[in-house]
Amino acid sequence: MSKNNFKKASDPRGIRRHDLSGDQGVKCATGQDDVGNQASPGKYATGRRTIQLRNKIRVGTWNVRGLLKDGKLKILESELERCNSTITGISETHWKDSGHFDTGKHTIYYSGKENNSFAGVAIAIPKLWNNSVLGYNPVNERIMSIKIDASPVPINIVQVYAPTSTADDDIMETFYK
Repeated sequence: MSKNNFKKASDPRGIRRHDLSGDQGVKCATGQDDVGNQASPGKYATGRRTIQLRNKIRVGTWNVRGLLKDGKLKILESELERCNSTITGISETHWKDSGHFDTGKHTIYYSGKENNSFAGVAIAIPKLWNNSVLGYNPVNERIMSIKIDASPVPINIVQVYAPTSTADDDIMETFYK
């Protein structure tokens, strides 16, 4: 085959390039008649994923009373699975700073105080939703929010851990400002 007749697979004039998608497109490109377990065209290939609100979403909240001890995060993960919770607001994590991390099947977004492991809030979502997160706002150690791309409207989740009536006056005053 001469150099002039050789066309790369990425060449738009090449015989392996085609406008068809789905089963017909695979047959055209590969010559195979039987195609099984093919992903539907254009779904979740790249970029942001929109959550469909017609699917059931289970939302829960849990005051965990601290996640600093060994094994507490593992217990949290197993309880999220057992309860089949899609979105879970978590209070009293006692975690410092703010950020997010992945566990087995979830991503946890959290907000805490920079220099003290007191209070703390978090929101757990499935890892599959990571591309749907438009942003999160760690306001302080008692308030945070997350915005998720959904159809027909975005989901805004706010997790709040309000002080009890027995809390110090300065904590109450700061919270309700």
